[in-house]
Amino acid sequence: MTEAEGQARERLLYALHEAGIDAGSPLGLLLTQMLESAEALTVEARATRQSLMEVLSASEAELSDLKASLVEGCTVVSDLRSAGETRLRNQELQMQREHQDVVAKMVAATTIGLRDAVFGQLRQQLPIAEREFFHEARWRSWARMAGAAAIVLTIGALAGMALTWRDARVGAWCGDRLHIYRSSGGTAYCHIPDLDGVGPGSGTQ
Repeated sequence: MTEAEGQARERLLYALHEAGIDAGSPLGLLLTQMLESAEALTVEARATRQSLMEVLSASEAELSDLKASLVEGCTVVSDLRSAGETRLRNQELQMQREHQDVVAKMVAATTIGLRDAVFGQLRQQLPIAEREFFHEARWRSWARMAGAAAIVLTIGALAGMALTWRDARVGAWCGDRLHIYRSSGGTAYCHIPDLDGVGPGSGTQ
């Protein structure tokens, strides 16, 4: 019994004595039993409280440990996620580089094959193209020379016609006997009106 419980019992006995109630009487025994029950309940409540405090402390410790474990687990998961993302990015970059290398090799192989085929075809076609080129060049040269000669001949003919046109007219004029005149001395001449402005009928035929 604690000191507080002893003091409570003494106060109860004093109150019974003051009230004229004998502690051994039924009422005194009832009150004493009630006090003992209250004391027992107090002890039990105190023990229960102590147990609850211990359980609460243990729960708090477990919760603290669980929280630390959760934090550590979250950190591990975050690290694993970061490592996984980094690994995935590295794998993607590596696959991209490998894909680019494969495509570059395929393009290079195709380009080399096409280049060889094109150069081979060009080497085969070069003599034919060269002969066609020189044949075309010679034909164009002859065509230009023929055209130039035709132009020169045409210009020469036109110039000759321009120079002989008047003489031809005079010859044709004088070839007509109607334009032949004889002077009083018996000299025959062809009168050309364009030269002196005199008409054909001004002389004696």
